Amino acid sequence: MPVAECGRPASPLIVVLSGPGGAGKGTIARMLVEADGSLRLSRSWTSRERRADDPDDAYVFVDRAAFEVRRADDGFIEWNLFLGCYYGTPVPDPADDRVLLLEIDVAGGRQVLDRHADALCVFVDAPSDAELYRRLVGRGDGADRAA
Repeated sequence: MPVAECGRPASPLIVVLSGPGGAGKGTIARMLVEADGSLRLSRSWTSRERRADDPDDAYVFVDRAAFEVRRADDGFIEWNLFLGCYYGTPVPDPADDRVLLLEIDVAGGRQVLDRHADALCVFVDAPSDAELYRRLVGRGDGADRAA
């Protein structure tokens, strides 16, 4: 049954997939959106450099100044600074009533719950620390960042 058909509040439901980088949040999010048209994946903003293997729609890539302007205008429902780069989820378009699916870290999930107590949070983790390390290094995060 599509998420939209489950009894839910009148305002768009927010579903948060939260966990460490490399845990599999992105894979799960893509599979859910492909399977259920009532879901839309929020596209986060970041000031980090694009990786060679980043899909075109992975993030909205901006410089620090553009991110800071949007942050100052309260344009994010959550944001953080990680390894010197900003990441944030833009405030959703109120005209779009699809379920909003967020793929964010644990700190971001907490921020969303602070602002939207009715959000549904799901924690995603890798099966082991060794597997998480392998995934992070495999995607190009570098052994120093993955440790």
